[in-house]
Amino acid sequence: MMRFILRLVFVLVIFELVACSNNHSLGKLDQIKTIGDRNPDKAIVMLDSLEIGIREEGEYVKHKYDLLRIRLNDKAYKMPTSDIMIKQLMEYFEKEGSAAEKQEVYFYAGSTYRDLHDTPRALEHFFKSLDYALEYESCDSIMLRNTYSNLNCLYYGVQNYSDAAEMSVKELDMARKTKSDLVLPFMHLASSYFAMDSTRLAEVISRSEERRVGKECRS
Repeated sequence: MMRFILRLVFVLVIFELVACSNNHSLGKLDQIKTIGDRNPDKAIVMLDSLEIGIREEGEYVKHKYDLLRIRLNDKAYKMPTSDIMIKQLMEYFEKEGSAAEKQEVYFYAGSTYRDLHDTPRALEHFFKSLDYALEYESCDSIMLRNTYSNLNCLYYGVQNYSDAAEMSVKELDMARKTKSDLVLPFMHLASSYFAMDSTRLAEVISRSEERRVGKECRS
């Protein structure tokens, strides 16, 4: 009986040590993620320094590490050469991830296919990210704004200007809600309407934005 209790205690201690190690690693990844939003190149160097230790962690931590690498490479404008890694991450997080993680992994799947010039798959995965973002309150609002921005660019690239305009309107709405810069959403909106020969409306939007920027510069 005593031997059984000792074994049980030993197992519990091991589980506790593993949990503490995972939490420590996840905390580091969150810090690097935050730095990456401002300085992705620096964050990539920091991430590289963790790789050997991360490969000894559990599956969840390793997949979070790999997803963060894709995120940082995207922010640093480092182009993917294949979709192998993002496919593995989608398969894992679809089964094991939270709604926020699914929003993120599908967003970066869309980004990957965008950079690989596979517009149909890029649209498919950006819309999957959009579905999770709209369904759950825990969504990343900035990522949602960026999803609309990417959808606008993809539709514009295939000359679907009406859908491009619709996405730019939603991008502009999310930019206002997140108090983000409005210049790019207005440019997307104006370009989409101009491409549809709505020249007068495009000029009104452009002049409105010029006035807004002018007021901000003087304030």
